[in-house]
Amino acid sequence: MPYDLFVKAQIAGDLLPKSDKHPDLAVGLGFYGLSPELVDDRVDVTTRGFLALTGACAQCHNHKFDPIPTSDYYALQGVFSSTKRGELPLAPPMEVAEYKRKEAKVKELETRTQDFLHAQATSFAEILTIQSPQYIAAARRVLAASNPITVDAAATADHLDPTVLGNWVRYLKTGPEDNQYLKGWQRPDFNLNEFRDTCLRILAERARVDQDNLFRKSSAKDKSNVDSYVTVSLKTEDFFLWRDLYFSDFYGKEFKQEEDGILYFGPNRGFLTSDGTIEKFLSGHWAEHLKTLRAELKERKAALPEQYAYAHVIQDLPNPKNQRIQINGQADNLGPEVPRGFLSILSEKPFKNGSGRLELAEAMVAPENPLTPRVIVNRVWAHHFGEGLVRTVSNFGRMGEKPSHPELLDSLASSFVADGWSLKKLHREIMLSATYQRSAENDANSIDPSNRLLWRANRQRLDAESLRDALLAASNELDFKPAAQPADLSASETRSRTVYGLVSRRKLDGTLALFDFPNPNATGEQRTVTATALQQLFFLNSDFVDARARRLASDSTLANDRVDFLYRAVLGRAPDAKERSLSLEFTQSAKDPWTQFAKALLSSNDFLFVN
Repeated sequence: MPYDLFVKAQIAGDLLPKSDKHPDLAVGLGFYGLSPELVDDRVDVTTRGFLALTGACAQCHNHKFDPIPTSDYYALQGVFSSTKRGELPLAPPMEVAEYKRKEAKVKELETRTQDFLHAQATSFAEILTIQSPQYIAAARRVLAASNPITVDAAATADHLDPTVLGNWVRYLKTGPEDNQYLKGWQRPDFNLNEFRDTCLRILAERARVDQDNLFRKSSAKDKSNVDSYVTVSLKTEDFFLWRDLYFSDFYGKEFKQEEDGILYFGPNRGFLTSDGTIEKFLSGHWAEHLKTLRAELKERKAALPEQYAYAHVIQDLPNPKNQRIQINGQADNLGPEVPRGFLSILSEKPFKNGSGRLELAEAMVAPENPLTPRVIVNRVWAHHFGEGLVRTVSNFGRMGEKPSHPELLDSLASSFVADGWSLKKLHREIMLSATYQRSAENDANSIDPSNRLLWRANRQRLDAESLRDALLAASNELDFKPAAQPADLSASETRSRTVYGLVSRRKLDGTLALFDFPNPNATGEQRTVTATALQQLFFLNSDFVDARARRLASDSTLANDRVDFLYRAVLGRAPDAKERSLSLEFTQSAKDPWTQFAKALLSSNDFLFVN
């Protein structure tokens, strides 16, 4: 695929025409479809990735060094904020429709079960409110007794629920400082019935507030009608009491029972399939109804087939909109609205079609934009030489390094475009050059020890993926077939190429991390290369390396010359006379000699570095 088409597919693959060669370019949108839903991050990655410009520096103010005003940042942000996450089904339409139909039935019953449990918890909280005088009186006795009284004993004596009483004891013990309605609760003359009536009033007021806000939200049609977006709330002192007694995040993203109010006995995380908290208070018809709901839900889930395959993509919102400049980067300090568009130094034409993604994609590879071809040429050069002609590969601005060979960069970029944006031709042109084929032999007296003038080749260590694959390839165990699912690289039986390995953002595979695999939570322009003792200890102690060495030693038994076989399998060459002599001497003295010899070759710099 030509690189210009690749770039456009990343940004607007769903909006590009289909062809026999490229039937659906929308899969390219996974670059954004799998990214965090942060438009500032998308602007940053897009400008640095394709243009090698630090556009995100203009979020709060005009760029300090490059000609990128703040308006440019919000012009691009408008493009990405006018999109949403979506999915591109990779299965037949009938299969997708059948799955969605059955999934909708499951979700409908889940919602019914959830609503029932929440309603019971809410109703029970009101019952506990009516009983609050008895519970507070019992809690007062527990906390004031000179001889300790257990909660269970106090609850039994007053015919109260020990769990509810325990909540009151813990709450009153810490001192409800924010609640003016509970000041003086320790005194015998504290009016418990008046407190109960206050709680019932606040419950009724909260229900009215929620209903009022729901009406305001549903009736808000026009943004110019500011009043329709102004929500109402409880008075501060009423809210503090409601929070402490009744708060629930049951419909939030997570169930955190430790944050619930002391009278809200919401269900636990497994509310759809297992007992939680409110269930122990349900009996009779209510318990039977919950049992019926769960049985039916289990049945519907069993009938739900495995979800169809789909790709993560982004899609345009029905009503795209421009962004307003956030002065000093503050969302509540808005400046003028900025039309969606590209960086003004490259194009001043505003985007008008949908979100503007297709226009952005076209502008990214337009002839008047000289940056895109230069940036990718420099990245390919860095891949082959270890560093780019511009060493700051994601920053071509004034704070980035200047190119060591500017005419060469221009020439390669021009021929790259003339050759139809063909990466294959670019690789061939670089790798067939005399510069690429130079020796890595060093000259201690060189006037250019850092090799910026490319008078020699740079030795490069294998990256983490290449190293693991090379170890498997050396022992003839590498599985070249594409993996259907992400492979667990830590499993001893995994032989897939590392590119098919599972990469967890939470816990990165230890071997990958050891050999400088980048942090998957952030984008990085290039990898750092470290040399640590732990890396050598990996070769000495790793079960993975040991298994490869044993396989090599086993295969070498069929060879006439085992030393020659192992050298060719691991290093791709025959040993010289000195190496052969040392090898034979080693294999005659070591324990399990051929396995140890294979491990020594796999641990050598000759294997680890591309020379």
